[in-house]
Amino acid sequence: MQPPTNQCRNCGAREFYSKEVAIGGYLQPLVPVGFFAHADVQLRVCGHCGLMDWFITQESLAKVKAKFPREP
Repeated sequence: MQPPTNQCRNCGAREFYSKEVAIGGYLQPLVPVGFFAHADVQLRVCGHCGLMDWFITQESLAKVKAKFPREP
């Protein structure tokens, strides 16, 4: 995974807000890693234009790699 840059790819601003959250409940089908399992993501939002990026955390990335097929 490429680390996020310090500049918004949409507007060029350098003001960001971020938080780690669990994808569960209604959003669980976005990253289905198991019936009772959930995926954690790091949300990163530009404070100027509101562009939001989602990054799977390293722990959840291991679950995704185990559950999803790798593309050729």
